[in-house]
Order: sequence, then C-alpha cells, then structure tokens
Amino acid sequence: LTRLGDYSLAELLASPPKGLWHEINSDGRYFEAVARPVESGPSNMGWVMVLRDVTQKREIQQRVEEQERLATVGQLAAGIAHDFNNIIAIILLYAQIMQNPRFALPPSALEKAQTIEQQAKRATDLIQQIMDFSRQSFLTRQPLDLTPFLQSFTSLLKRALPENVTIELHYNPAHYLIYADSSRMQQVFMNLAMNARDAMPSGGRLQFGLARLALKAGATPPMPEMQPGDWVVIRVADSGVGISPQALRRIFEPFFTTKEVGKGIGLGLAQVYGIMRQHDGYLEVATELGQGTTFFLYFPALTAAEDVDLVEPGNGDLPLGDGRLVLIVEDNAATRRALADGLRQLNYQTVEADNGREAIAILESHPDPIDLILSDVVMPEMGGVALFHAMRQRGWQTPLLLLTGHPMAAEMESLTGQGLAGWAQKPVSLSSLAQLLARVWA
Repeated sequence: LTRLGDYSLAELLASPPKGLWHEINSDGRYFEAVARPVESGPSNMGWVMVLRDVTQKREIQQRVEEQERLATVGQLAAGIAHDFNNIIAIILLYAQIMQNPRFALPPSALEKAQTIEQQAKRATDLIQQIMDFSRQSFLTRQPLDLTPFLQSFTSLLKRALPENVTIELHYNPAHYLIYADSSRMQQVFMNLAMNARDAMPSGGRLQFGLARLALKAGATPPMPEMQPGDWVVIRVADSGVGISPQALRRIFEPFFTTKEVGKGIGLGLAQVYGIMRQHDGYLEVATELGQGTTFFLYFPALTAAEDVDLVEPGNGDLPLGDGRLVLIVEDNAATRRALADGLRQLNYQTVEADNGREAIAILESHPDPIDLILSDVVMPEMGGVALFHAMRQRGWQTPLLLLTGHPMAAEMESLTGQGLAGWAQKPVSLSSLAQLLARVWA
C-alpha cells in the first residue's frame, strides 16, 4: 500500500488536519480513513488503518442540500409567478374583449389584439413552467397507462423532430400504470425530447424505455429516498454531446442554461424536476461528454386502474348571460376592472367589492338581488374562503365562485362538497370565465 486517492501513505499515517478522519475522493466514490499506531512498549509495532465507504451517505447529504436549495428558489419563484399571473390575466382578458365583433376593429387593429393575446398566452406558459418547478401547479391526476401514452407521443415526435433523429420505444408486454396528470406528463417528455434534439445538432438516436422495478425492503434503491414497493421506470436516452460535470450540478435550477442566447431560457429541466416531485417521483441523470445523456424517471406504480371522474372539455363557444347581476370581489383594482369588463361583454351586470367584508355589506344593502358572487381567494381583511363561510353562517344561498392563483385543489374540492358553486385557477380566460358562470345555472 503506497497511497489512497490523492493521499500518500505518509499522509495517511499522520493525524488528519481537521477532525478524526482523512477524506478521500476516488473515481466518484467517497471514503473516510484514519490510522493509529500499534504501540507495545517503546517501539511502534505497526499500524491499524480503518477505511469506511461513505459514498451513499455523501450522496444523500448532497441531494438533501440540493433539494433544500431548489425548494428555497421555488418558493421565491412561486411568489413572483403568482404576481405575474394577475398581470397576465388582465392583459389576456382585455385582448380577448377587444376582439369582440361589437367593437368592429379595423383588420390592422384586430391583428394587433390577436398578437397581444398570443404573447399573453406565451407568458402564461412561462408562468406555468415556473409554477411547475415550484410544485405549485394544479394537477388533475388519474390512472395513466404509459404504453399507449408513449406510443402516441413518440409518433407525434417523429413528425416534430428532424428526420436525422431516430426515435425508438422499447418495452416488454406488461402494465405500466401510474397516477398522473397526462398533460403534465406530456410536458415532461416534450421538454426532455427538445433538450435531446438540441444535444444532437447532427442527428442521432432518441430512445424511450419502459420497465418495472420491484424494490425489496433492505435493497439499495436507485435513488436514496425511494421506498420499497413497485415502481415504473422510464428511460429517456440520447446520443448527444452529454453534460459537463460543472453544468450537471445546476441543470435543475430555473433559468440556468448552457444554450446560446435566444435558444432557451433554462426552464425546461426545472419544470421536469418540479412535475416529477409533484407526482411523488424521482429523477436520475447519467451522462458522459461525447457519449450522450440518459434520464431515469421513477414513478410509484399502480396495480390497476381506478374509476375517476373526467372533466369534459368545453366546446369553445362563449355562453352569454341574460343580464344577471354578478358581485366581483377582488382587491386588485386592475384585475377587478378587467373581470367586470369581461363579464359585461358576456351580458352580465356587475357590482364590485374590494374584499369579503365589503361584499357582505353590499349583499345586505344592495337594492337589487345579487345573482352570483365571483371572488378572489386571497384578500386583505376577509378572503374568499372566509366570505364563503360567513355567507353560510348567515344562511345566504347566493352561488359563490372562487378564483385562486395558488394550488388549493384539495381545499376547493372540500368547499365544493359544502356548497361552493365552483372555482377556477388564475389566470382565467374570457372563454373559461363564460363556461364557469354558465355551469352555475346549467
């Protein structure tokens, strides 16, 4: 024995400079070593060296630190995204209102309004990516069979990617059921596919693989946090340029990118990371420069499909009101005016309140009966949920709809069981607003 890692034997037999152990890093594995002399009388009879492998311990520690760092960034990003949601909602509503035929805009102005709407929707997509990373998105999860899902997706990719990229799907006959939001899953695979395309500028191979993993108690899991049980493993591998060790440590950070300016903004893998965590899944990366990159996606497996209620999509029409009076409760004045203008375009009358307390005063004193209340959830003095409970305590049965910019699906569903007329996630478009109100009297 002459050396271990970067340490010579003489260095290992000396006392460690800090603490009780030498730290050795060799080929990606971590060890701790300490040596003590065997003393029997005045002479040194030899040495005892203890060497322990702490690779897994270090990996767990690094992953915990990384998750804590990403969670902190996610909380900041979620707050920013929520504020931007309100801004984009106003822009989107007014852009759609302007396109109403009753305004008879000239073609050039109509085209500009359509451009504003398109760009607002692009901004909404970016906000959705930030919300996904922050694990603040609203998910509609249901049993999903990944075999037909990936068959359909890879067929789509063959038309979307360049012809010099070969796309393959490998799996053995079996059930690959997970509990997932299919639209968010499509976003995950699309982001990974687009990254793979960019990593193969001269073409190459993009492979998708499906497998099952039965993780026994006591067995070493692929990822330290994974618990024993049945898992579905999805492998997405490209033959591209690979990822450098320096970049690998930061690939899931929002707005981190190695691409040229204008080629990407660094939200794709951050979005993938957030969606995976919202689905109780884990994400592992293996890469080598010049050899390609492989992403392993681990999802808890379902043994059989469950019965679920599916939300029927709207038909795209704008159902109009019949002059009913709607009380809009929103503390942001610009958002409140945009909602009021939108509802008037849908043939509703409106009255406005700053918060829940002001809404109660209007309900008690307004000369005309209020037919419906459309309220934000988070407001000073009294928010939308508190308004709902205050109305129920007074025995008022006026339908109440809530708009929320935060992920509150479980709470909203609970309130729906108690009599809430409905709710929607911000930003809300003119079409979805029309559908939401129309369902109250359907």
